[in-house]
Order: sequence, then structure tokens, then C-alpha cells
Amino acid sequence: GLVLDEEGHTLESLMIGSDSMVLSTDYWHSYPTLMILRPKNLSRDEKQAIADFGRERMLGIPYNLLTGILKKDKQEMETIDGTHCSHLVWQCYKNAGIDLDSDGGFLVSPNDIAGSDELELVFSFGFGETGTW
Repeated sequence: GLVLDEEGHTLESLMIGSDSMVLSTDYWHSYPTLMILRPKNLSRDEKQAIADFGRERMLGIPYNLLTGILKKDKQEMETIDGTHCSHLVWQCYKNAGIDLDSDGGFLVSPNDIAGSDELELVFSFGFGETGTW
């Protein structure tokens, strides 16, 4: 998910059959694992621009696990027709010129984002002693 504001709202793409939505960070209390990452070198305005893009372009998009196989970066398309959890976060940052896909593969996964040099680990639960995959 992508944190949208200081009030505790996140933009998430949860599962097949649902559209991306805004939820409270309280929703994350039910997850068996959690990793909080934050950008290393972004200003408040740059972070806000990423969140604004998410609200304006990525909200209400159908979940599609296969998003990215033919064209990972959909920002050049007239409409973004599908996304999934990690693609949603990646696409918002990519719009700001930041590629969070640490291995540059066809699909962007949560592990790819966790391995990005652009982010730092703030908190980890359920990922073992190292706090990562």
C-alpha cells in the first residue's frame, strides 16, 4: 500500500475481484507480516505529489495480477486498466521518476520494492531476524 496522508489513509490494491481503494492504516493490524519503507531523499512536496498521483490516477483500478507482463509502465497509456499491490506503489513512484523495481524484471513484486535502494526500512514484522525477505 501507499501512505497517502498523515491521517492514516493508504491506497491499496488487495485482491482479484476488487478495485484499488483507500483504507485506514488500522487495516494493516490484521496482516501476518508488515514492512514499512520510506523514501530516502524526497522532500515533503515530492512525497505529496506521489500521493496525489495515487489518488488521482490509481484509485478505483481493477486488480490484475498480470499487470506488467506486456507493459509495466502504464503512465503513458490513456487509462490505467489494471494494477496489483506492488505495481500500484511502483507506478506512483515511477510517475515521479523513481523506479522502485530493484531487479528491473517484467513484473514488480513486493520483494523488488523492498530491495530498492530508493527506500529505507522503518519497521518490519513477520520477516524473521533480518526483517527482510
